[in-house]
Amino acid sequence: MTDAALPQLWHGPLPGRLRLEPVDPLVAVYDRASGQTHVLLAPMPQILAVLEAGPADIAAIEAQLEREHGLAPDPGNRALLAERLEELKALGLVERG
Repeated sequence: MTDAALPQLWHGPLPGRLRLEPVDPLVAVYDRASGQTHVLLAPMPQILAVLEAGPADIAAIEAQLEREHGLAPDPGNRALLAERLEELKALGLVERG
């Protein structure tokens, strides 16, 4: 298997870095490292929760969300998750690699 064929792993923040406060239907996320507060919609807080357990690729994130949050299997889920992961990366909350 070549490096290009290996799944991309996503890494969440170190434990204790984020403080999440639900404000239905939103979640306010305070990032202790940057001092910034972000307001997120589902499935972004749920993605952060999956990555809190350790690095994962999109397939593992999708499977965990299906199990824990009732995400219905759908061919478009991976594209949606990829977009949300890129948004979380842009906020500095996750890293790829």
